[in-house]
Order: sequence, then C-alpha cells, then structure tokens
Amino acid sequence: MKRKTRLVIIPLLLLMAVGFVGCGDTDDSMTTDEQVEAFFKKASNDLIGGRVSFFPDRTWNADVSPLIINSDKDFHSAYYGKEQLPTIDFSRYTLIIGALYVPADNYVKKQELIRNGVDATLNLYLEISDQATTCDFNHELYWGIYPKLSIRNIYVKKYRNGKEWNL
Repeated sequence: MKRKTRLVIIPLLLLMAVGFVGCGDTDDSMTTDEQVEAFFKKASNDLIGGRVSFFPDRTWNADVSPLIINSDKDFHSAYYGKEQLPTIDFSRYTLIIGALYVPADNYVKKQELIRNGVDATLNLYLEISDQATTCDFNHELYWGIYPKLSIRNIYVKKYRNGKEWNL
C-alpha cells in the first residue's frame, strides 16, 4: 500500500513543483520591449512631443538636452505624466530620453550612440513621414535603452538625407 501511495504522491508533488516554477517564470513585474515601446508612444503624444511627460518647463522652440537615466529614482524624478512607468533593469541598462525641435513631419528613424570615455555622441537619423500634412514645428521625443553606461555628457547630432542637419 505504501508503494502505491508513493507512486501517486511523488508524481503529484512533481507536477505541483513544475506548476509553481512555471508561475514563478511569468513575472508580471518584468516589462517587455513592447510595454516600454507602448509607454513611450503614449508619452510622445502627451501635449507636444512628450513635453508634459518629461520636459514640462523647457524652452518651446529648441532641442532639449537628453536625460541620462541610470536608476528607478532618476526615472521617477524625470517623469511628470500620469501613466505607470515600465520596469527597466537599471543594474544592466541606461535609458536616454531627449526631445528635438523639428518640423512636425520628421521623426527619428534610427539612433547610434558612440562612446568616448565619459562622453558620448548620439547620432539621430531623421526621416520625413509619408503622411506629412503640416509645416509646423514640434518636439519629437526620442529614447533608447543601452547597456549600462557611465557617461556624463551626451552630444546630439541630427542627420537628415544623409547629411548633418541643424536648424
């Protein structure tokens, strides 16, 4: 009788253990790339180009220097919006957020970060939207998650049509 009980209990215990491990692996506190992307898309639409979310008291007609965010505390301090912030592992990553003052039909298609000691250059490659309908200027929020950085300054260069572009 004891052998039959063991044969039933052991597989049940194994199934329960596997079930608990499976539940542990689906940690809702970890944020996926899609959740981060959705958060920044929403933040980009707050007022004009994320100004309410991240840069509420900056100049309206100029580029905004990027923020270098290396902790949850920095992320919470930088955010003025209403949405819940996504979870980013700041022990492994750095978040860079900035805003460009560009024609409203422009958007950042690609970013390239080049490190040089404690400084870095962030190259932003702009494209013109196919759905351009206005010639107004707007703030375009840009952001990127990079492997942990220990940089102090970021210099931003804009490129459009393959050439460096400054207004």
